Amino acid sequence: MEYGICRFASVGSGCVERQLGLVRAAAKDRSGAIAPIFAGMLSFLTLLTAMAIDAGRWAVARNELQASIDAAVLAGAAALRQPNATDAKGIEMAKKALAANKAQQRFAGDISTNIQFTVEGNSVKASGTAGLDTVIGKVFGIDTLPLLGTTSATGLQSQVAAVAAFSNSTFELSLMLDITGSMCNSAPDLDDAPCTSGTKLTAMKTAASDLVKTMLTDQLKSRVRIAVVPFSDGVRLPALPRLAAAGLTPLPQTFSQSYNYDECTGSGRNKKCVTKTAYNYYYYHPTECVAERMGTNKYTDAAPGPGNYVMTMMRLGKGLLDSTPQEFGCTLGSSSVVMPLTNDKDALLTTINGLAAKGGTAGHLGTAWAWYTLSPNWKDVWAGTANDPAPYPVAGDAKLKKIAILMTDGEYNNQFSEGGYRLGSWAYNSNKINGSSPTQAQALCSGMKAQGIEVYTIGYDVGTTEKAFLKTCATDAAHAFTADTAAQLATAFQNIGRQVLSLHLSQ
Repeated sequence: MEYGICRFASVGSGCVERQLGLVRAAAKDRSGAIAPIFAGMLSFLTLLTAMAIDAGRWAVARNELQASIDAAVLAGAAALRQPNATDAKGIEMAKKALAANKAQQRFAGDISTNIQFTVEGNSVKASGTAGLDTVIGKVFGIDTLPLLGTTSATGLQSQVAAVAAFSNSTFELSLMLDITGSMCNSAPDLDDAPCTSGTKLTAMKTAASDLVKTMLTDQLKSRVRIAVVPFSDGVRLPALPRLAAAGLTPLPQTFSQSYNYDECTGSGRNKKCVTKTAYNYYYYHPTECVAERMGTNKYTDAAPGPGNYVMTMMRLGKGLLDSTPQEFGCTLGSSSVVMPLTNDKDALLTTINGLAAKGGTAGHLGTAWAWYTLSPNWKDVWAGTANDPAPYPVAGDAKLKKIAILMTDGEYNNQFSEGGYRLGSWAYNSNKINGSSPTQAQALCSGMKAQGIEVYTIGYDVGTTEKAFLKTCATDAAHAFTADTAAQLATAFQNIGRQVLSLHLSQ
């Protein structure tokens, strides 16, 4: 029986030849129903092929164009974060980035675009239209395929292509800046004036100033406040905040130390000696700086007050009425005073540029005051609501970010005994030790992090031990930076600024 097809037939057999003849006849037939169907199928297949070719080009072109627009708005938003940024600068950088990326697209010559960039607050927005010229679609009257926009009776309509923004949060930053003698090219002696410049000190001033400029652009100024906390062997406060934090200034103190000596008369067999007692006197004077605080709240941010005051730093002088220093006390001059939270960019830059370096490294004091300038519990220390730290944010609420940036160039090695006397002075011998500087700093870092404060650390030309310590003090390893050169220090501050502002595509 024949089934109309050749099953299991060999080539050249009569069955196969008959089937091939039927196909040839169908292709040549112009009078029956088969020819129109065959021609229609051929046209449909041709259209599908054309559509497949142009559809493939469209998919590639649209993906590449969208990636270019995403990169452009991110570049524009990044420009808005730079010092002295303007809306025009953000738009200019977005346009340059789009042009540079578009030139690398595979079908750039066949793409027409009309993209506009605008700035809205902290965002750069791209919108407009774009189309891809077809290759085969033109045969069927399809000249352009839209890459952006929507089709309507009046043509392509503009729609949002991409929006990039930096964080919408409100920021409170505290900059702890090391101004110890090692920041100078040659550490000043006791009788020397503090240095105002040097390779390391100048690099720090430049890097910190650039961060302030980045954070306080016109787009961000209303949402950012920054505090500056200079430290060396102490921390110096303005007069009224010092009174609020330390209470009444102590009076000069006199301490004596007895020693025995023999007083002899005569000689030989007639020599007679009598043991007598003499005294060395030590005269301590209060300084304009503060030291640690004692008690159960020494590692917390509990408000200052009776039983919770910080200690006034004392310094050894020549006499009860002569405060000429005999040993290092507070070496910070009047230009190196803590500045509470403010968005006054010029005042912050003036403070940073006026810093002068001298003295040892009481890093735990800088750490404590980096916290106190951010703590709402210390708001009454600062004069005026403009300097008051905001309440701590609720866990998971990203609307407010409190950030401490702790920068140092050396080992924390200055600490104090009860009464505000620097460890190593005579008074230390009979007074309780509060703890080593690194131990106290570590506890303070833990306290800050427990309150939701992000802690960044920067070790500038520090050793292995200090790097490890700063890493544990930071929020995590990504928040710990090291630098050995001025360029690396600048990069560290820049990277912290980028992390804080966290650019992202919002649409």
